[in-house]
Amino acid sequence: MAVVPSYNALPDFVSFSDLLNHAIAFMVLFILLERAYPDLDTSKRFSLLFGYAILIEIIQYFLPSRFAAISDVAADSVGIVIALALIPLIRKIPFCRYFYREGERGNGKWEMGKRK
Repeated sequence: MAVVPSYNALPDFVSFSDLLNHAIAFMVLFILLERAYPDLDTSKRFSLLFGYAILIEIIQYFLPSRFAAISDVAADSVGIVIALALIPLIRKIPFCRYFYREGERGNGKWEMGKRK
C-alpha cells in the first residue's frame, strides 16, 4: 500500500481511514516482529518500525502521485503503542498460551509449546 499510485484506487473497505489503516498495520507488524524475534529488545523493535515508517514517508515524498505526511508516522507510532498494550493481553488468551510459555529462566519469551 505504501507505493500504490493513488489511495483512491483502493477498495472502499480498505480506504475508510488512512490513519486507522496505518495504526492497524503497524500494530500487526509490531506483534509479528515480537513473535519472530523474541530476544530483540522492545526499544529495538520500536526503533526498527519507527525507522521503517519514516522510510516509507521518505519514499512517498519522491513519488509523484503520493505525498509524505508526519501524521502517518504518528499513526504508525500509535499502532506500535497499542500493540505494546495488547501483547500482555494476547498472552492470556488460552489459545495463544500454547505459543507462549515461560522459559527455563522465566524470561517470558514467545516459544512454541511442547506437547507430551
